Amino acid sequence: MNVGIGTTTPNSSALLDVKQHHQRNTSPLSSSRDQRNTIVNPAVGLPIFNTDDQCTDIYDGSNWIKNCGLKQTELVTVPADTWLKKTDFGGIARQYAVGFL
Repeated sequence: MNVGIGTTTPNSSALLDVKQHHQRNTSPLSSSRDQRNTIVNPAVGLPIFNTDDQCTDIYDGSNWIKNCGLKQTELVTVPADTWLKKTDFGGIARQYAVGFL
């Protein structure tokens, strides 16, 4: 079952589809990877909370992209005012992100 607010045709891949003017927000579902992969025609930008890895996955129109947030890979002590590439950020195109300590 899905619910629409501001629309009479909520996206079938969303649990809650809120549309106002030209903006749309879909509520994240909670599911395993296997359940996520059975979603028929997921909406672009649809977020789900992946219960397998405790991470948010977002559909980009062709792939599910991980958005796991910030995690420290190791404990590092550095002098003040130093930039250090030691932090992993979730999602794509963040391979060279800078972590600030």
